[in-house]
Amino acid sequence: MYSSKFTEFEDVGEETRSMFATVENRCQDVASRAFAMEAQNQKLFSKAESRQKELELVLSSKSAVDSTHRQLLIECAEAEQVCRKKQVERAELTRRLHQLRNPSTIISTENESAVSAAAASVAVVSSSPVVASSSSSSSSANRRYRRMDPSSSS
Repeated sequence: MYSSKFTEFEDVGEETRSMFATVENRCQDVASRAFAMEAQNQKLFSKAESRQKELELVLSSKSAVDSTHRQLLIECAEAEQVCRKKQVERAELTRRLHQLRNPSTIISTENESAVSAAAASVAVVSSSPVVASSSSSSSSANRRYRRMDPSSSS
């Protein structure tokens, strides 16, 4: 009876060792997978940090570009206002030039009021100061317009 119990005890001990070996193998597999996942996580975290830094650089450059864009839009609007004012001035000078060349021609008061209304609206819209030209530069401007005017005979 003791010998049978002893063999039974040895069989249980052998089964226990094999189960411990199986558990130990599984633990080693899990540990190796955990180390592999940890290494992969480290790679991903370092990539995420570098991408975050790149994103911050791109966002800062975007804000600089946006600032430049806003400034250019403001400058464009100011230049457009100056251009419109110059167009009104040119129309007025052309009208005056035409009157000087042809004193017998009478321009209707409707055209004069329209030109003055356009000049007034441009003056109200304009927010940047425009330097007024001196009389010598305006006379040279008149000469240029005379050369460009197709109705002039000279």
